[in-house]
Amino acid sequence: MEIVETLALISLNETLIAQLVSFLIFLFLINRIMIRPLQKTMGARQDYISSTEAQIRESARKLEDLNTQLKENERAAVSEANSRREKLKDEGAKEAVTILAETQGQMNQMREKNQQLVRQELDEVRKYIDSEAEKIAVTIMETILDRGVSRG
Repeated sequence: MEIVETLALISLNETLIAQLVSFLIFLFLINRIMIRPLQKTMGARQDYISSTEAQIRESARKLEDLNTQLKENERAAVSEANSRREKLKDEGAKEAVTILAETQGQMNQMREKNQQLVRQELDEVRKYIDSEAEKIAVTIMETILDRGVSRG
């Protein structure tokens, strides 16, 4: 047996070439079995995250648009409600004036009718009082004069 003395740390022989070929085959297999599928999965995941972020941005924009539309619709509804309220208020005031005028007209008619009735009753009472006063006056004169008085 011979002792081989080597001064170099690495010796170039067949095992190094076999190990190098074995390492390259291992790298090729690892690349095919592990790295490429992981890269595909990571790429798909990144695409999914990007599309989800885009959907979130789009949804946020739509939400903002809907909020703006809602505020505009609310302002329009409030404006229309105020307009209708003012219109109804004006119509109510006009109707109140009309009803008041009609009521005053009816009250004036009733007052005239009542005044006419009172005048008629007064005229009847005056006629009655005149005839009674004449009778009493004749009776008093007959009593004072002690004789009959002719009515003329």
